Amino acid sequence: MRGYQSKFTLFLLFISLALFFSSFNKQVSTCENTNDGYAINWQNSLKLKQSDFKANKKWSSSTSAANTYSGFGYSITDNNGNISGSIFVRFYCDKSWFNPDINEPDKINYLLKHEQLHFDICELFGRKLYREVQVLIKKNKLNQKSINHAQSKLEKQYSDYQKAYDKETNHSINIAEQHKWDKKVKKELAKLSRYTDYKYF
Repeated sequence: MRGYQSKFTLFLLFISLALFFSSFNKQVSTCENTNDGYAINWQNSLKLKQSDFKANKKWSSSTSAANTYSGFGYSITDNNGNISGSIFVRFYCDKSWFNPDINEPDKINYLLKHEQLHFDICELFGRKLYREVQVLIKKNKLNQKSINHAQSKLEKQYSDYQKAYDKETNHSINIAEQHKWDKKVKKELAKLSRYTDYKYF
């Protein structure tokens, strides 16, 4: 009987530690210092957590329960006509807000998925920018002016796309539309999977 109790105690201890580390991992933020501020670079395997939203107040006047502040851009160097650069897609932690009054796990997870898709949409347009860069390279027309023009064009499309997402899903409230957008963005990302290696060009 004593041996059984000992094993049972160890089992409970193992479960308690597992739950502790599982909870700990959910709370640890993946934000890091970048040359563009405290941010997260988009990765397919990395999903946003509540602890990544570090702003004390939301920056929009909408009734949304969270605000994702993300963006895509580029850096470029011209070394006597030899053009090199990189593209980034980032979630800005200090500017992103999550309503602290929401504490039900199901609601938190659902809302995080909605915000994650905002970030995924940003990744979609980062890939589109890299596609534009590849076209410019092939035409031997890549320079500061041409990539800036491509960026400006895509930024307008990006803004409209994000607004349509929130409008049609009613900031995640419309569950059916949310599912439609989840599938839509996933499909579009898959179409541009060949443009994921944009860190250096």
